[in-house]
Amino acid sequence: NGVPDEGTDVTIKGDVTLNGNGYAYGVTFDGGTLTIQNGGTLVIGEGGITDATIENLHIDGDGILAIAPGVDLKIKATIDYVAKYAGKKIDAPETPTDVDQLYWEQMTVPTIEETKLTLPEVTSVFNTWDITKAWQKVANPETEVKDPFKGYFLTNFSAYLDDSEKAGTPKIRDTKYTFSGVLTGSQINPFGFNREGFTFFGNSCLAPMSIPELLMDLNKDDIQATIYVYQPLQGSYHTINMATVGRGGRPVEINKLQGFFIYAYKKTNVAPTYQDVIWNPLLAKQTMGKAPHKAAMAIQSEISTSATMTITSAMGWTDDVVLFEGANFTNEFDQNYDAQKMNGKHINMYVPGTQNMAVYAVADLE
Repeated sequence: NGVPDEGTDVTIKGDVTLNGNGYAYGVTFDGGTLTIQNGGTLVIGEGGITDATIENLHIDGDGILAIAPGVDLKIKATIDYVAKYAGKKIDAPETPTDVDQLYWEQMTVPTIEETKLTLPEVTSVFNTWDITKAWQKVANPETEVKDPFKGYFLTNFSAYLDDSEKAGTPKIRDTKYTFSGVLTGSQINPFGFNREGFTFFGNSCLAPMSIPELLMDLNKDDIQATIYVYQPLQGSYHTINMATVGRGGRPVEINKLQGFFIYAYKKTNVAPTYQDVIWNPLLAKQTMGKAPHKAAMAIQSEISTSATMTITSAMGWTDDVVLFEGANFTNEFDQNYDAQKMNGKHINMYVPGTQNMAVYAVADLE
């Protein structure tokens, strides 16, 4: 269970499995396989790998790898992405095809060179977002799904039943997608917006991305400082800005390989920094736990009253609208507080207007 400190050199010749948290400084890998299991986190500091001769770095679905900014790490890697069953109760389906189109997940690819995607033994349709034509099917996902920080939408799975399930609610196996290639280190590609509207991105880093830190980078006149993260089980989008982050079940992080939308008012770009958005928040989390973000706390302190209205369909899909009241809010669009609606596939709730609003802040709710 020992962890080498800075200034300590360690050579590892065999296989290593990590299922907790670990830090690497001055470590030389000489063959073998390094596996980061579900729930495991490996943090590689400056000088963390002196000789990247790992023949196979295997990162399970929820495993995390964080690399210090500027560390040039190139190792052969396989990274699993596990798509979860996102459907509702189905009574005794006759065949596996009776549960088609129940997976709806938005994801991206890891930052590895010469990416190769291995598909599971189910029918998978990958889609990309075209701002003028909406979703466009990727013809050959195993070779075309390869652009880091670009979002992809997984739909129309032919899920299959667990062999032991005879009747009742089906037990659907999770489906695993495996990416392989050469891991290239720690940077975030600039987010480019080609025109006004929603653009689809993803967190291609192998560690969580801090939403408050990313929102601070997005807080500019030509971008709406809001993140839209799809909820497969609800069939709608989490609308997350500084006023809603961490509230009402909304996340404070974008998980690794998670896709998300951002709205821009015109052609522009933003360049989040890896150190601010990934590295520093992860180190703070490792040492202090889930500490509240000061900028988000300051913005949320302006809210005097809040209300959330939720609707649920007969099929169990849910959506909500968040209302805020505060003395400094206006009837115009208030950046960091207001957020327009992004429609989901199954159910949508909003405050109607020139822009349909998912989060609506006013001086007086009455």
